[in-house]
Amino acid sequence: MGCSGKLSNGQPNGYCCRRQIGEQQLETANQELQHWEKRANTSIKGYFQIKQELSELMYGAMGIYRKERQLLEAKKRLEEMNNDTAQSWYHHHFYEYKTLSANILLARGMVESALARKESRGAHQRIDYSEKNDTQFKKSTNAVFLNNSICIEFN
Repeated sequence: MGCSGKLSNGQPNGYCCRRQIGEQQLETANQELQHWEKRANTSIKGYFQIKQELSELMYGAMGIYRKERQLLEAKKRLEEMNNDTAQSWYHHHFYEYKTLSANILLARGMVESALARKESRGAHQRIDYSEKNDTQFKKSTNAVFLNNSICIEFN
């Protein structure tokens, strides 16, 4: 018996609807996986090289002592890394691609947050802003990913 999506009284059949949604999600995932497999021959730097560069970049820009110039350079490089990662390379390593993309997004949020907080507080010192600014920044910093941009909010 097929799944019409409706019970005899005309109401939606929850089981059938869930099954159809699950089948659609599976089909979408299979299409995405096939897309990555077709691009398996494209390559830029290896996964570990990019991961190492990301680590060094964050260590240099997001250490205890921060400068706006270093943060801006890190922001620019992270945007380049994000574009490079999205456009090419070893997409046949789906897990590594997704993990690296998430790490780059997290790094972008951290750098944007550090740029927006123009003060020194606790263990994080801005060389170019050596004083606390309780009036403006005695709040939590929230980085929100929206429309491929990082928005910083203070609450």
